[in-house]
Amino acid sequence: MINNDEYAAYVADIINTKSLALFGALLRLVCSRAGISQNKLAKDSKDLIKYFKEQGWMRSWETVDVNQSSVSDAVRGQLEPSFHQLRIWLYAIEKIYADPVFIEKCRKRGKLLSFPHDLKMDIWYLALKGMEGDIVAAYNRRRDLVLELRLEYRNGIEPTSKSNPMPQPSHEPKSDAIHNAVSEARKTLEKQY
Repeated sequence: MINNDEYAAYVADIINTKSLALFGALLRLVCSRAGISQNKLAKDSKDLIKYFKEQGWMRSWETVDVNQSSVSDAVRGQLEPSFHQLRIWLYAIEKIYADPVFIEKCRKRGKLLSFPHDLKMDIWYLALKGMEGDIVAAYNRRRDLVLELRLEYRNGIEPTSKSNPMPQPSHEPKSDAIHNAVSEARKTLEKQY
């Protein structure tokens, strides 16, 4: 049984050192799967600022840094984005995933990619936009996903499938070799972050 001090330390560790790194990894993953470069995300986001202001979703005098350098800092987990930065980036990504031309391109390639709402919400929480329980829960849901996908990429395995475009970590028993490889990848990534 975990005591209150241990839990508080666990939460602090996630919020202070791990959530932004995982936010960046997920943002990078969602963009790279759809072929969204940092420059494209920045350009689309600049266009969206104008649209948001026209719609009254942002005050006309507000400024938001959505330049490529900010996107770069975010995907490296070195930027806690502002509310509007995150909102605009996620809106831009959603628009790309929902674009009929993009969907048709994916269909022709045999890859059905989507940007599910629960993933969007977890990215939001991991950018430290939520209550601590939401942030911790999002971290716990997504940390193994990123580690397993990175391991698969390193081994040359395509991590997507037609039926499950954004796979969740398996809860089935793993062989010792796979389990050890994932554990080693986790240790390596934890040292980096």
